[in-house]
Amino acid sequence: MYKSSFTEKDVPKYPYRNVPTKYKKVIGKSGGLWLVPNTGNSDSIYHSGEDKTGFCGSTLEFPLIDGTVAKIVGPWHSNSDGLFNDTGIDLRENSWTFGCISFTREYDVQNLSGIMTSIMHLDKEWTKGSFDRITDMAKKLALENKRDYYYYSASSGGASSGMIEWRAEAMKEMMTMFKEIQPCVSDSDLFKKFSALIKKYEHYC
Repeated sequence: MYKSSFTEKDVPKYPYRNVPTKYKKVIGKSGGLWLVPNTGNSDSIYHSGEDKTGFCGSTLEFPLIDGTVAKIVGPWHSNSDGLFNDTGIDLRENSWTFGCISFTREYDVQNLSGIMTSIMHLDKEWTKGSFDRITDMAKKLALENKRDYYYYSASSGGASSGMIEWRAEAMKEMMTMFKEIQPCVSDSDLFKKFSALIKKYEHYC
């Protein structure tokens, strides 16, 4: 353990906010336009499709790697999963995040903020990886140790926090396994019993 407690005030300043970024225009399979950053930072991906209401329909300017500027009406800030699925360009491990995982969480009434206590994991600095790095780590710990954990995960666009319930995660894992074996055993009595069990507890997911 690194320290006894953690609050949002302990998050170090995001170090890459002012890094100059230029973009490459890529047309995806969907016909939409992707603006891919030359830095490879997946926090700076934008998409323009049929819906032109992103940023309230404003026109944003994107400096391109060829020296020109693309003026795009109503683009949306997007993510690496969407980019990969539509273009095959893989930046899914290029998100910068900072996070904490703890056994318990208290509430600071005076500062209207959460205090994470009994720290299990605390990043020493902003770390490059998948956008869901911290929640994935918390889920893994929850399943391994059969106990609930609290998490806090910050990115360049904001932060999220919550609790990972190990029973719910175990049920989700079982559901995934169920879907994988379904084509093989759909006619067996075992499958029917397993299916009934899944339906009984699916509200945990």
